[in-house]
Amino acid sequence: MDGLADRRMVCKGTWGVVEYAMRSNGSLPAKEFYDSCMPKDQARALALFQRMADAGRIVDDRKFKHIKDQIWEFKYQQLRFPCFQHGRCWLLTHGFRKKSPKWPKGHLERALVIMREHLASVEGGAT
Repeated sequence: MDGLADRRMVCKGTWGVVEYAMRSNGSLPAKEFYDSCMPKDQARALALFQRMADAGRIVDDRKFKHIKDQIWEFKYQQLRFPCFQHGRCWLLTHGFRKKSPKWPKGHLERALVIMREHLASVEGGAT
């Protein structure tokens, strides 16, 4: 793997991979959020990501849930990692702490923008 692919990879399993989506400016908002989390929270989130990479699905909607359109979320307590699927890859767009029953304003649009930027950057290539 090249350095960029290594930097984007979160985990690999028997079903597929979980990666950080990349913005058009090269930033990885989900990685930045993940890196800012406490080690215990990182470990719990990584366990969810690995479960997805191994099985290709998580049926517990307390851990993984469809939000709207092509956006889903990995959930651990208040932590949220919006994501989308591209082939056998789940791509994390960004992360945030959810403190109310509804998603904070703007996070769905942010996830969609990051998804579009990522897909445009890999158009014609593999993720």
